[in-house]
Amino acid sequence: ELVENVAVAQSAVCMLLNLIHDLLDYFQIESRKFRIVPDVFNPQDEIESCVKLLQWKANLKSLKIVTDIHPSVPTQIRNDPNRFRQVVLNLLSNALKFTEKGRIDVSAELIFRQEAQADRKALIKVNVKDTGIGIREEDLDVLFQEFGTIKDRRNNTLNPQGVGLGLVISRSICERIGTCLEVNSTYNEGTEFWFTVDCNIDQDNHFKIDMPSKKTTNR
Repeated sequence: ELVENVAVAQSAVCMLLNLIHDLLDYFQIESRKFRIVPDVFNPQDEIESCVKLLQWKANLKSLKIVTDIHPSVPTQIRNDPNRFRQVVLNLLSNALKFTEKGRIDVSAELIFRQEAQADRKALIKVNVKDTGIGIREEDLDVLFQEFGTIKDRRNNTLNPQGVGLGLVISRSICERIGTCLEVNSTYNEGTEFWFTVDCNIDQDNHFKIDMPSKKTTNR
């Protein structure tokens, strides 16, 4: 009972903090003060830290979170690590919120790499896929509307705890660090979100496209 109460309290604190951050980011976007601060980071480390941070939520539902990072993904890239982490956390949080059984897959792969001597760039795709309740096709556009909510017969409002800004902010971030945030969903089967990160490679990484991915299952 004590563990359950602590988990509830932790969930409430996280929800409040996320709400505050979402509102602050939204007002920054509206006032055009939203900034991207480039720095060097390891995308695999950031993804795995997001999974560890939310693992307790998965444990409460007995869900598996599987990370699959292809070895061709550079280990040192230059972009905004905080905004990268923010998007991954938002997508992973949504997946956990709307998935009651099955698993959540978080993957990253290298889409493009430019090996010019003075300009070494890469395009990395990050994907979050769940086996949750899914979204009807006619409701997909509502996901990216400010303060938008989706109604469902099984749950009057799919996200009664949110204000409808998380995905709006995530899409805005994705447009600044790479390309647009995309979604594909099948009702009653699950949802898949993905985005790409356009970055400079800060350190030499061997291009090992034929090697197997590094897959980790978190319980």
